[in-house]
Amino acid sequence: MKIYCHNVRVWTRDRDKSSEWYWKARMSRISDLIAAEQYDILCLQELSFPANLRLPGGYRRLCPSISHPIYVRKGIKTRRHRFHTRWDECEVKVGEEWMLLINVHLHWKESIFTRSIEAIRDRIDTAIAEGQGFVACGDWNVGRDILEDEFNYKAYVFPWDSYTFKNSNTGKEGKIDFFVANYADIWENDIYIGDAVLSDHRPIRLISSSFPL
Repeated sequence: MKIYCHNVRVWTRDRDKSSEWYWKARMSRISDLIAAEQYDILCLQELSFPANLRLPGGYRRLCPSISHPIYVRKGIKTRRHRFHTRWDECEVKVGEEWMLLINVHLHWKESIFTRSIEAIRDRIDTAIAEGQGFVACGDWNVGRDILEDEFNYKAYVFPWDSYTFKNSNTGKEGKIDFFVANYADIWENDIYIGDAVLSDHRPIRLISSSFPL
């Protein structure tokens, strides 16, 4: 299983057609990356219309959100699709089991974040009680240390280390988002290290050979 997570920031990107940040050019590069890597699941944030039409074919969209949509490769079985203001969720068929998948785009304001994270933890507790695996990813708007505190008794936070980078075109400091999952030994994580995608959120992926689809 290959899960791709990226805040593509279409809402806030340059509309100058001559710019490398022009949204059509950026979505073309993102689409090429997704198609080349053949990801099973896409957890995206800030993907507004009509940018979503430029994703590669072969995927279906599970929830109506443009802030945190989930796409899965056609043929993968899913159930229990739910939309929330700050996250989308579904269950994905993995072999003979069902895995909870959550794509978040949480708010930086502490009171809103706290309400959201408590609800997400409750949903994860339900999955654990049912013996399900789970993966939650996306733009949490907090650092890794806070996520580790929030999930310290039930999950692992990927990437293992904290990362910062400066975009080679803008010079702006970028952000790394995170995966939260309840198995450390079956996952490997990777950060897309190229600057061609041109976002201040660098795309990340989580891969497991133990979960063939």
